[in-house]
Amino acid sequence: MKRILTIIIAVSIVLSVFTSNVLAYDYSYEVGEEPGATGNATFANNQFEEALAEARATGGTVFLWEDFNMNNDRTNVIDVDIKALGDAQIVCGVNSTFEISGVIDAPLSSWGGSGFYIIINGTGTFKQEFRSYSNSLTINGGTFEGPVYAASSCPASIYGGTFLGRVYAETGEGKSASMRIYGGVFYDHDALQYMGYYTVAVKGTDAEGNVTYTVYPSKQSAKDSLPAGMILEITDDEYGNVYIMREAADADYVIDLIGSDSSVKGKYLDLTSANSDAEAGDTLRLSNDYTMRDNDHLNKELTIDLNGFGILSDSGYDEVFVDDGGTITVLDSSETESGRVTAVIICTPENREGTVQSIDFCGGNYVIKSGCYFGAEGILNFNAGSFDGNIYLRGRGYGTYSFNGGEFTNFTLKVPGPGTKVWTGSDPYDHAKFYGGVYTPLEGDYDSLYAFISGHLGEGKNIIDVVPGTTFMVGEAEAEVNVEPSELTLYINEENKTFELKAEVTPKGLPVAWESSDPEIVTVDENGAVTAIAKGNATVTA
Repeated sequence: MKRILTIIIAVSIVLSVFTSNVLAYDYSYEVGEEPGATGNATFANNQFEEALAEARATGGTVFLWEDFNMNNDRTNVIDVDIKALGDAQIVCGVNSTFEISGVIDAPLSSWGGSGFYIIINGTGTFKQEFRSYSNSLTINGGTFEGPVYAASSCPASIYGGTFLGRVYAETGEGKSASMRIYGGVFYDHDALQYMGYYTVAVKGTDAEGNVTYTVYPSKQSAKDSLPAGMILEITDDEYGNVYIMREAADADYVIDLIGSDSSVKGKYLDLTSANSDAEAGDTLRLSNDYTMRDNDHLNKELTIDLNGFGILSDSGYDEVFVDDGGTITVLDSSETESGRVTAVIICTPENREGTVQSIDFCGGNYVIKSGCYFGAEGILNFNAGSFDGNIYLRGRGYGTYSFNGGEFTNFTLKVPGPGTKVWTGSDPYDHAKFYGGVYTPLEGDYDSLYAFISGHLGEGKNIIDVVPGTTFMVGEAEAEVNVEPSELTLYINEENKTFELKAEVTPKGLPVAWESSDPEIVTVDENGAVTAIAKGNATVTA
């Protein structure tokens, strides 16, 4: 009889499922081409620097199995690739600077408090979200594929980098985050709402045709980055200061550089470029209206001929600076004399010491939107022209301002104090008329700053007609004159038929005009010398 032996073999299969953060039994980080691969080097939580060194040596990636807290109060150099697994992330410590050149495929967050900072430098790539809560965040470079958030009370500033995702500052109830953008390339149009006061954005496209906005700290820096023959043109954008780049047309070359032999040496887009090629004695002549796209700088002995056209500002804040050694004469050679300047009035930089800059206004119409700022030895001569707007003469006690001619309307004239000389020319035909002015001291001694009203123009307009050779001070005061002697007897054909009267004027320094009530009896000259001509009585008035 056969026995049948039945053998039952029970096989037990145990399945182990590993998820992120579970492998922290033995290590926190590993380095290799793929996570979990045989032969990968593994490291404990306190061995991140060792993991970075292994990745540098082997070219591998550092895999994070659990959160990593970056070191505080130091510079962290991340020059390898890092990838987070599962929910792992990188938490940035306070008062830390990061030099990133690798690819960071992990969420980043920073926590701290008021007075702490995080600084991001380098050319690395951040593939996931970066959220800073209360640290001060500064980004100077890198490529950010995910969103960048200033959350909670974080003040964030961006000076460089490329941002493919959203850039945002959280505000609202209980949140006071802020964002200021001074540079960088942005794919998110709404990021432009955070541009700094002087920054501009240039709209363009990348190699794939995506719209980008490159932000520059100023119009000048944006202009300096342009290829030859390209100019910036402002667009109609809700955030303002957004420009497009276009090829310059013939009509944009509106500055003719004229040599001393009257030949045209070249045509230019702006005054600065023309100044670069100019020689002393040349003329920068407008051939059409010149709309400034940024500040201009001049540093040679040149003439600006408005030629019936205008130097105009598209923003209202553009300025033409006369720098070290610059001597500029502004005139209008056109028959109509309709040339005009609506940009901020030509001015020189403040706080320049040991240099001489000068400007002579010899014609044209000027809408003055700001002041005339001069450093040491700055010289400003108003010889002719129509000036409408405020004039702030800030010579810092050194500038010299001569009013030899011109008409000035609707303006406030201010000088810095007794150290600045303001006068009219010595030629008796030189004079300046000021209509409807408001005259106030900027600073200094009220007792020595005066103006006087010598006449009246119809329609309620006061005139100040500055007498040649006198010092023009600023303030408001009625002139008082005391003449000595108050009574005088002269004899005809005798030695004492002439006598010089003395006039004491308050405030001192104001000119005195003499007049006889009957010149057939007594004459008086400009110095107060009276001469008896015939018998009778006459009154001499000062």
